[in-house]
Amino acid sequence: MKKSKRYNIQQIPMPPEPHADSWTTLRDKLAQSIRGLEVNDYLIITHEPTGQYIQFVGQRYGVRAEAQSNEMRDIGLTKKNCKELENLGWNPPNSKVSHGSPNFYLDAALPVPYEDLAALTIDSFREVYGVEHAWELVYKAFDKKQRILRFPLLSLRCEVE
Repeated sequence: MKKSKRYNIQQIPMPPEPHADSWTTLRDKLAQSIRGLEVNDYLIITHEPTGQYIQFVGQRYGVRAEAQSNEMRDIGLTKKNCKELENLGWNPPNSKVSHGSPNFYLDAALPVPYEDLAALTIDSFREVYGVEHAWELVYKAFDKKQRILRFPLLSLRCEVE
């Protein structure tokens, strides 16, 4: 009987399996990053495989946050998903009012509850958009003059166009 060979091939290391700590760490870092936004600074967190995003913009009165809806591009949100976003605290899309949005949105007034806003973001990505791994998220950030802003604290890849 011929003895079979065993090849020892070094494999590409895969990112660590998701666990609560990676999401908790991201939530805490996201809260600090949102806190750093100045008026008209944008921070957009995107699920790279699907393009689904949640964005923040610094305002004089606090922070505007928006979670992508089917309004501008059909991302496959079901009626149940939309209801889940509303149950988490997002306002439904409404472009008919001056302060509305084609996305789910909310305006967090001063003093902004940054930790809650970050937790809402993480829960929306995980529970509604179905993001399994924090490392699947990327970010881009810019100011009103379209200058790129960096948030290295996030530990996410910066998506530069």
